[in-house]
Amino acid sequence: MHESRGRYSSENMDGYRVGERDGSDSEVPPSIDFTADPDVVRVVVEGERLTYGHLFNPAFATEISLIEPLPHQRIAVYDHMLKQSRLRFLLADDAGAGKTIMTGLYVREMLTRRLISRVLIVPPAGLVGNWEHELQHLFNLSFSIVNGSDAKTENPFIGSESDRIIVSVDTLRGDAMFSRLQEPEEPICVYGRPIATGWRKHWRVFPPRMSAGG
Repeated sequence: MHESRGRYSSENMDGYRVGERDGSDSEVPPSIDFTADPDVVRVVVEGERLTYGHLFNPAFATEISLIEPLPHQRIAVYDHMLKQSRLRFLLADDAGAGKTIMTGLYVREMLTRRLISRVLIVPPAGLVGNWEHELQHLFNLSFSIVNGSDAKTENPFIGSESDRIIVSVDTLRGDAMFSRLQEPEEPICVYGRPIATGWRKHWRVFPPRMSAGG
């Protein structure tokens, strides 16, 4: 039987025991604590497991969303969009072809894979509610809607609630609101129907990662 000649002091410093072995100090991890709520642990473990779902199913977002994408939507998202290292192109299709669905699939996949953390949706004012509803209902993605008054007292694009935002192109066009957007951490930006809503000024200053519509 092997006999360990090392000895450890009983003093605990910041969760570690500082020991002495052959004249050198070493750190020993603290004992494992099993007193946590098992339901909380189960949720945390399941959440971590789901972040690797795309490794087993490349179309993992379709399994955790309330949609059944059509063939052309699958091709657009999984054969073209997700393969781009830095997405900069126009997603244009006929009215009713499901550009919002394709955008939601792409955003859901990118968030699940931890490739993005911030998303900004810039649709026409009349479609703000539609984007917010479909992203929440179909993809379980909660977005905050930013109005012009939100920029008067604080910056709505900073803080823990700013990771997923919807702001109309008319609101963002204002100088006060647009100046708030100049932050070092650039989100993925989606312009809804950019050609029809006067997107050129913002495209030059703050180029989007993707545009939906034509």
